[in-house]
This record gives sequence, C-alpha cells and structure tokens, in this order.
Amino acid sequence: MRPPPTLRDWLTPDEIAAWVRAAPDKETYQRRLAISLVACERRHVPDVARMLHVSTRAIWRWLGQYNELGADAVAARPRGGRRHSYLSWADEVELLRRFRARALRGQIITASVLRIPVERAIGHPVSMSYLRDLLHRHDWRKLAPRPRHTDADPAVQEEYKKTSHTASAPR
Repeated sequence: MRPPPTLRDWLTPDEIAAWVRAAPDKETYQRRLAISLVACERRHVPDVARMLHVSTRAIWRWLGQYNELGADAVAARPRGGRRHSYLSWADEVELLRRFRARALRGQIITASVLRIPVERAIGHPVSMSYLRDLLHRHDWRKLAPRPRHTDADPAVQEEYKKTSHTASAPR
C-alpha cells in the first residue's frame, strides 16, 4: 500500500494539536482535524474521509490548500449569499425606492418597466429573469388582478350570465 500523503511542515505536531483545538466552528474543526490526522497520525485519505463523513475529494482539496498556502487557507469560508451581483443591496433598495410611490398609487410596476433604469444603473443590458429576481429579492409581488381582455364587453358578459343555462342554474 502506498504511504499517506506528505504535507509541508507549516506547523509542528504540537502546534497542529493546538490549532485543531482552537477552531472557531465545526466546519473549520473538521478541516483542521483532517489535516492533523494525515500529518501527525499518517492516516490515509480514504480512512480520514470515512471517519469524518466527508468525501475523499474534500480531504484532498483541504490538503492541497494547506500544502500550498499554509494553515490559514483551510479556514471554512461562509457560503451562500450574493457572491455575484450587479448592484449592492443598498443600491437596489435606492433604485426601487423611486418606484415605490408609483406602486403605492396603484400603478403597475413590472420587470419591463424597471429594465431601462436598471440597465442605466448597471451599465449594460440585463435579462428579464434578473429583473424578476430583483423584484422577488425585495418582496415585491403581484397584487394586481389579472388584466381584462381588450375586446371584453361587460354588457355582453352580463347578458350571457342571464341567458346561459349553466350560469343561471340553481346551485
């Protein structure tokens, strides 16, 4: 069987033990423990992955980060959130603030209405899905009833209600 991977000696075994104990959260502890098991106890990567209930690929990635950049590279980074955004949250709030008064008066604000101001603020074209996501992120939702057909005639509809058998049948 081939030997366990060799790690650069950024830290001594005693420093690694203290480093593992000083982990601020579970994810960071798990990463540091994996490095400790490989560096100090000379465990194989599949064994460490099985012990920690993570993939071998994750262990190899953590070992590579440690080897390349040292102990600080292994810290768990926060995930989620808006890593790729055109505008900051405050800029989006300011942009939508201009439309709030119109919306409160009952005017319908749609993604297509927002397109030109958003594109001006960003500096390039955006997709309709980006605009819908922007409205959704700020809890703007559709409150207006469905629009009526342009050819709808209320008088004809009322007459139909009076003469239709299904509409006038007792319930």
